[in-house]
Amino acid sequence: MKRHEMKRTLTFSLAMVAVTAVSIVAFAQPYGRGGGREKGPGFGPGGRGPGPGMMMMGRCLINSPDLDLTDEQRSAIRDIRETARKEMLAGRDEMKNLRDSFINAFADPNVPESRLKEISDSIHAKMSAFKDRRFADFMKVRAVLTPEQLGKVPGIVKECRSRRGGFRGGRR
Repeated sequence: MKRHEMKRTLTFSLAMVAVTAVSIVAFAQPYGRGGGREKGPGFGPGGRGPGPGMMMMGRCLINSPDLDLTDEQRSAIRDIRETARKEMLAGRDEMKNLRDSFINAFADPNVPESRLKEISDSIHAKMSAFKDRRFADFMKVRAVLTPEQLGKVPGIVKECRSRRGGFRGGRR
């Protein structure tokens, strides 16, 4: 009897250690696609929200013959995209530093929960700022297009998604 209880206790303990180890490793790793642009809650520049990204949306519109963009419109959309790209790249290092700071603090048992929360809040505030900028850029692109062109956008975006495997350029 005693030996049976010991085996059960040992098996349970080993299972708990394994689950804990896997959980810690999973939490410590950024998830999503690679390429240096991790995604997920608190892990990534802007963390992909619903809807298309600015870069893909701009390519779909600029390259669509259905929109019949003027040279001025095409140039304006390119300028909006380029400015958005520069702003995102400028904030990328700061986000990486915040993510690294969180992981290092998480791994240090002496760091209080309040400090982890503070770092997490900073990450989420930065992500929110990225999303606000992306929304503002969409509104700028919208202002460049005529009402007739705007009416064509859903079909163009749908076609672009099907042709390229979604807004991530088909890389899955």
